Amino acid sequence: MGKVLAVKKATGLFALTAALVLAACGNQQTSDPIVDTIKALAGGLLGGGGAVEPAEPVTRAMIESSDVPMLMALVPSRGAQALLYQVGRNRGVAIYSTADASTLSLRDGILVASRGLGNDLMSAAVPTAAQVLSGSGSHNRSYFTLDGEDQTQRADFTCVLSRHASEPVDIIERRYAVHEVKETCSSSEHAFVNRYWIDGGGSIVQSIQWLGTDVGFLQLADLSI
Repeated sequence: MGKVLAVKKATGLFALTAALVLAACGNQQTSDPIVDTIKALAGGLLGGGGAVEPAEPVTRAMIESSDVPMLMALVPSRGAQALLYQVGRNRGVAIYSTADASTLSLRDGILVASRGLGNDLMSAAVPTAAQVLSGSGSHNRSYFTLDGEDQTQRADFTCVLSRHASEPVDIIERRYAVHEVKETCSSSEHAFVNRYWIDGGGSIVQSIQWLGTDVGFLQLADLSI
């Protein structure tokens, strides 16, 4: 069994995210003030864009003035971060995009696909929201990627859920009372621990989820809750 991978600290992870380099959806056609604020800022999930100081920090008031669902994402392995806008929904899967056309697809806050990040997750068989919210039991996960010859590669994992107490988390001027659910997964080659912070209404407000061996973990916050 491979070494278990985990990001150990995330409480308050997004408390100061408004000061980070952000990227908005480049094809978003709207006069939304938050879009106007961040449209020209560099950065994206691929990283390497260089630091650009925002002319105006993103605030909770700006987020709440927008009708477009938003997601904050950090990629620790690349030193990259982005603000993503929802650009579509298909069969219960919400699709979020950045200015550099990277996309993340989530079902009820659980990652099921990515595009534009390199060695992308084409699709995934993941636990249901009800399974994660229960904080107990076991299930199987499957990741589907493409190799250098565009042949589908499948990786299967056995996972166990466990519920844990948690301190409140802060996400851009808002504090959430939450509990934490850990999803410990392993195969013969790899192992990882996903973490979900869930509020009293059963929504995943913050998470750390493993995307694969190339990207590693994504740290996500749902700004629309």
